[in-house]
Amino acid sequence: MKTKHPQIHISAVSIAGFDPSTGAGVTADIRTFSNFGIHSAGVITSITSQNSMGVQAIRQVDPNTVLSQLESLFSDLNIKAVKIGMLGSAPVAKAVSRFLTDLHPRIPIVCDPVLKSTGGVELLDRRAFDTLKNGILPLCTIVTPNLEEAEFLCGFPVKKTEDMKKAAIIISHFGPKSVLVKGGHLKGGSTDVLFCDGKFTLLVGKRFSWSGHGSGCRLSSAIASGLAKNETICLAVKNAKNYIGLLFEKGPCRPGSGSDFFKD
Repeated sequence: MKTKHPQIHISAVSIAGFDPSTGAGVTADIRTFSNFGIHSAGVITSITSQNSMGVQAIRQVDPNTVLSQLESLFSDLNIKAVKIGMLGSAPVAKAVSRFLTDLHPRIPIVCDPVLKSTGGVELLDRRAFDTLKNGILPLCTIVTPNLEEAEFLCGFPVKKTEDMKKAAIIISHFGPKSVLVKGGHLKGGSTDVLFCDGKFTLLVGKRFSWSGHGSGCRLSSAIASGLAKNETICLAVKNAKNYIGLLFEKGPCRPGSGSDFFKD
């Protein structure tokens, strides 16, 4: 009698920093993947000391260790999507870029171009900016900058929806297939702008009275989850947006005296 082996599940991998409070970074991404029914994997690029009050310290992981993690996971798991978050240092950014170049375009890649923490602490070495623009973005299926990150990438102030559209076009020139400019910090509204296949889609969201720590991490990993299931970019973004909305509807979890976290 033949032994029936269990089905090999699809996996998604997060390449990001480690947040010991689990509000953001690899740990938040892993929880999101799991909520979408996908096996979760994580590659740690930086180890932070942080809590609900903010980031107190950052220690970069050696790029060879990052590569070793990637090689180990991809040699075994059925990885169908990659999410990139905090890269931290220029050497790590270059190592990740080199590794993912061999996978492009077979596996969808989602990049949340993390530059700073909510409290303003820089999370990406300025020497890594060139690699982010010219080494990472050209490999991406979609990149998901917030307003400040979009300003950095496009080079002009992004304050309203029309600015977001212009920024999305400019960012697309770096090579990503699609661009989602997040409008969570817009005055008077919360509209995201998706630029995909030369067309704009406006995703209007409800404005909530609290700001969830790690919302950008969760949105991008939710998009990666959809892409891992072979959803179209537009559908994956819409489903991810709905998912984040449901998390906000649950209300905040307050594990400390600082930022509000999401309830899973």
